[in-house]
Amino acid sequence: MIRAFASAVLSLLPWCALAQAPGVTPKSILLGQSAAFSGPAAQLGIQMNIGTKAYALKDEGHGVAISQVVPFPWSPSVPVVKEYQTIMTKAGNTDFNFSSLEGFIVAKAMVEGLKRAGKDLTREKLLAALESMSNVDLGEFVISFSPSNHSG
Repeated sequence: MIRAFASAVLSLLPWCALAQAPGVTPKSILLGQSAAFSGPAAQLGIQMNIGTKAYALKDEGHGVAISQVVPFPWSPSVPVVKEYQTIMTKAGNTDFNFSSLEGFIVAKAMVEGLKRAGKDLTREKLLAALESMSNVDLGEFVISFSPSNHSG
């Protein structure tokens, strides 16, 4: 299952902007890669999780910018977050964070795309299905793709 999912994701690389990103090749995606920091920010190094440890810099973090693209992972009032927390808790993990919530939402979007692509999956069917996903509500988190919008 994981290999099939990874293969499907890798087949989409030409479709997405990540195809040109460092650590991404047609055969692999390097996970856990962090941006190169200099000065005091370099002290966080590879251990820095985007957004979660930036506060450790305190006054030395001047100029570090963080963008939050998913709901607050500790707010079960948002349905997609409640679903995420429920599944994580059932799996014995209550270390909620932005990164795993974002991964959860991406997986929900991919599953929806795979369902829409139907049987006898091909790259073309999957791309067409993803590009047809307009105003898809994943639990008060709405995504939209089109042939000219691959950002969601």
